[in-house]
Amino acid sequence: MGESPKIIDIQDLSLLKITKVKPWAIYFDYGQKHYLLHGKSDDYESIQELYKRHLNKNGFYTLDFIKSNYGNEYVINDYIKPISWQTIVYNQIDKEYFGGKMISHGFAKSDEISNKPKINTVQDLISKLQKFPMDMEVRDYDFMEIEDVKIQTWHHDNYPYDKPDKDYVCIC
Repeated sequence: MGESPKIIDIQDLSLLKITKVKPWAIYFDYGQKHYLLHGKSDDYESIQELYKRHLNKNGFYTLDFIKSNYGNEYVINDYIKPISWQTIVYNQIDKEYFGGKMISHGFAKSDEISNKPKINTVQDLISKLQKFPMDMEVRDYDFMEIEDVKIQTWHHDNYPYDKPDKDYVCIC
């Protein structure tokens, strides 16, 4: 089964503009096209749906369904990583994070985001950190102080059970 030709091809993050955020919906533009990412649920399952919005001269719009996927009905929790949850300022939302989540949920594709190197090892982290001033303050995602860096063990206790436990570096 091939990739949907309708999914969004994100090649330039500067063309991505998030215009409205609600717990269950994210309105955004890419290029000159308008989109709606909407979450909904019944008593048994939650899904996320991507629509293309066609605006008319009176500000109303019609929707063209693009794709759906299982996911949290509160899309804000899956796709938005603001600087502060107190007040969401749209131009401060992490577009790369949003685009990456769109890709991981199958709503978009991108060479620009997919080819960005990931931090998988301590050496990758050290290389990334060497770009910053040595006396710069360090905080976590929620702007909390980092209290410790230690080795944790991930216990593989779900299917398939034949995987070994794995040690990793935890920044906590």
